[in-house]
Amino acid sequence: MSVEDAAAMHRTPTRLALIGFFLAHPGAGQTAAAADLEIPLNRAASSTRALVALGVLVEESVPGPGTSKGYTVDQARVAELLDAVRKVVAPE
Repeated sequence: MSVEDAAAMHRTPTRLALIGFFLAHPGAGQTAAAADLEIPLNRAASSTRALVALGVLVEESVPGPGTSKGYTVDQARVAELLDAVRKVVAPE
């Protein structure tokens, strides 16, 4: 658990919007997220990769033709990162 990771999770409004999208649509892909959020696919893709690297999103294979991937939010990891922020901004 690091404050740096927590800050990275919040770095852009796009990352926060993607977390909200994937919470509401677990297993959806980047294309659906980009369309729903009305952002360019390359921005959705780069932000999704960053959230996967932080452990906030979990990548999973989607059944069907091709190599589609879907994403779900690791809510325990999000809670861990939010806790890290709380400890800095509102220490006990």
